[in-house]
Parts: sequence; structure tokens; C-alpha cells
Amino acid sequence: MAKVLLTALLALLACQAQAQAAPSPPATREQVEQLLSRELPSGSSAATVMKFLDGHGVEHGSPGQSGATVLLLGSFRNIARGTLQVRFSFLQDRLIGYSFTELPAGR
Repeated sequence: MAKVLLTALLALLACQAQAQAAPSPPATREQVEQLLSRELPSGSSAATVMKFLDGHGVEHGSPGQSGATVLLLGSFRNIARGTLQVRFSFLQDRLIGYSFTELPAGR
């Protein structure tokens, strides 16, 4: 009996630690904007942006070339009104800006 309780307690502690380690996803566009401005300043590398997106569980593709600018698209899901797509723009592997497109729920 004590072994079962100890196993259950360890499993509960592991779940609690994992929940605390995972960042909570932003719920609004404003929260996404604040998060990006705080953690991804202008001049951040493409690798830093991709690591940030991975760390926050944000779906994204690979950087693609558009003229002299490299673009990367990330999608924050479960935002209040659906999905918020963020288009990151890079010049010479450095972040020069980002723009937003809001997609309604169900897309």
C-alpha cells in the first residue's frame, strides 16, 4: 500500500513540475504583442525566433526567402477569437519586424 501511495505521489509531483515549467500561452493579441516585444527585440536572429516559437508551442514553418527579406510564419492558436498568425521579417538573419493576421475560430 505504501509503495502505491509513494508512486502516486511521485507521479503527481512530476505532473505539477511539468505544468509549472510550461509557459502559459497568451490569450489575446495584446498579450502576444507584449510577449514578442519583451522576448524578441529587433535584431534577434532567426534561430532565436524559432527557439522562442518552439519553446512556446507555437506552430511555424521554416524561414523562406521573399526578395531580400526572409519570412517566417508562426500561428498562435486558441487566442480569444481564433488564431493569430505572426509574420516575422528578417534581413541578413536579423529580425526587422513582424505583422499580424487574425483568423477567426474554425480556420
